[in-house]
Amino acid sequence: MDQEKKKYSPMMKFSLLAVSLVLASSLSVSAEVPQWQRAFPGHSYSSIELIATMPALAVIIFLLASSWIAKKIGPKRTVIFGLLVSGVAGVIPIFVTNYYVMLISRFAFGIGLGLLNGLAVSLIGTFFKGKEKNQLMGVRSGFEMLGNAISAYVAGALLVDFGWHSAFLIYTLAFPVAILFFFFVPNPP
Repeated sequence: MDQEKKKYSPMMKFSLLAVSLVLASSLSVSAEVPQWQRAFPGHSYSSIELIATMPALAVIIFLLASSWIAKKIGPKRTVIFGLLVSGVAGVIPIFVTNYYVMLISRFAFGIGLGLLNGLAVSLIGTFFKGKEKNQLMGVRSGFEMLGNAISAYVAGALLVDFGWHSAFLIYTLAFPVAILFFFFVPNPP
């Protein structure tokens, strides 16, 4: 079937776009920096802020590596693997109060996001063409902004109601998105 004429289900489109919800969640726990400073009194303020920004370093590195990894294991598997890595690493701080474990888990969280980042955009171009592709690129940006707003709100509410560890529950969003992606997004042609 001609790729330009192929129709995909609304669930496939939603599942593909939902990856952007997870991408936008990386800084949602940044409001916790003052609580981390109290939890880790032996560390400087800049080293505490490193916990919040550590994912960005990993994203940069693994954004470059993601296309190579996608060639080896396939784009769909790379996205699912990235979602699972970001989900598992993202929730580790719920269970630990060790600065170095948190720092490593935040880096690993960024690895997962780096694997997703480029593919979240390029897969839209792989599956869709023309006007539909352009519309979905715009909607993807909207999903990212929505994900940013929702994850910051939910993480903040969890922080206020249950303490700083609980705000990391926001990263469990990666698991249902991985399930949706697995079932509804086909392997790219």
